[in-house]
Amino acid sequence: MADALRRAQSLDKEILRKALADTDLDTIGGHIKFNDKNVAATPVGIIQWLKGKKFPFICKIVSGGIYKEITPEAKLLSIQELQGKS
Repeated sequence: MADALRRAQSLDKEILRKALADTDLDTIGGHIKFNDKNVAATPVGIIQWLKGKKFPFICKIVSGGIYKEITPEAKLLSIQELQGKS
């Protein structure tokens, strides 16, 4: 939205709608470009908060699902494993 507002330079709803529709942007969540049905699909992985060393918890990717470009960083742990009861 911030990118669309910057490009629109207006709060007019039609100008904003066009700016959103014209979005073609690489983001931390993946590439955003809407199709003719106003859908922008981005790859989504699964994260899990794990005990850290420097900080109490650290966020790690545990599954990339069907997306080969998302590389897991850690093994998915069960709730029992997370609680140290395995």
